[in-house]
Amino acid sequence: MGEQTSMLVIARFKMPPSTMTAIFKLRESHLTACSQLSVSVFNSEPWCENWTLETAQARLLHLFQSPGFVGFGTGTPAVIGLVLGNWEPWEDHKLFYLREICIHPAHQRQGLGSQLIKFLLTHLSQIQVRHVYLVTQKGILAERFYLKHGFAPSERILMPQSPEGKGLDG
Repeated sequence: MGEQTSMLVIARFKMPPSTMTAIFKLRESHLTACSQLSVSVFNSEPWCENWTLETAQARLLHLFQSPGFVGFGTGTPAVIGLVLGNWEPWEDHKLFYLREICIHPAHQRQGLGSQLIKFLLTHLSQIQVRHVYLVTQKGILAERFYLKHGFAPSERILMPQSPEGKGLDG
């Protein structure tokens, strides 16, 4: 549909607010709940993707088992928000690839995403991560969310193409 993808890179870390929702470390025991959340979020606007519980579980299990995995969630007994990714060594420091942040549609725009991202960034600063990067679509609420939290578009990054030479939107 001609959607463009932008790369955003964090420049600074912020401390979490003192009044915060309970946040917990994600473990494989949370896999089903996280998969259900992922399906409910990414099959809705603006993504309108076609995830099933099985495909979401396969992807999230892959991420959970990746070296350097870091993930946090909120909500009990159901997971209503999550943030996750993995760090990697880079020269004399670490980089973090923010793979997912999602909040259940019924709980969006209430500050939970902000609390999760701030909690994550504080944790990452404690483990000597210097930079966080991610990929998101331009012109949607997610882009504004990341910009609000100190991320900035990168002019230096080229997005990969498929082996057939097609871009991410083709």
